[in-house]
Amino acid sequence: LVTTSRSEPHIMEVAVWERDFEGILDVTTRGDGEKAVIVKKAFEKDQIVCELKFHQVVPAAFAHSLQIDEDTHVLLGNELNFMNHSCDPSVFIDCEKRELRALRNLKDGDEVTFFYPSTEWNMGAPFKCSCGGGSCLGMVSGAQHLDVTQLKFFEINAYITRLKQTQRGLLS
Repeated sequence: LVTTSRSEPHIMEVAVWERDFEGILDVTTRGDGEKAVIVKKAFEKDQIVCELKFHQVVPAAFAHSLQIDEDTHVLLGNELNFMNHSCDPSVFIDCEKRELRALRNLKDGDEVTFFYPSTEWNMGAPFKCSCGGGSCLGMVSGAQHLDVTQLKFFEINAYITRLKQTQRGLLS
């Protein structure tokens, strides 16, 4: 099934759903009414939760895209579209290895969250964070807008590190 996105009419969405992560991940509605991804079984810290499948390359960053290298944004086209941001994330999206890895022990029903600036340089839809964590950034707009001292507490993708080094004049 292929449909045109109402919010981004130039983007074609590829609907790939339950079969990708059956028995591993599910989408639920949180108490605040927002959709969220949860694990359907336990995972130990550093265990691979799932492999990532990128279904559609998009021309630029927007609210539901994922940056996978310096220049490429994709749609995941599945349950992972509903992963929320947290400044205390439960998983890391490793774009080079194309896998989702647990950052701590997860039990059945735990929410799958990731640190958006770990993949996003300059977000298409910045927002005010409401994760409530002690190290909450407040405004989430991508790694480009964070100081290296803020990023050092998070695992980030290699291309974000390279972009930050270039920004700081350490690479040309």
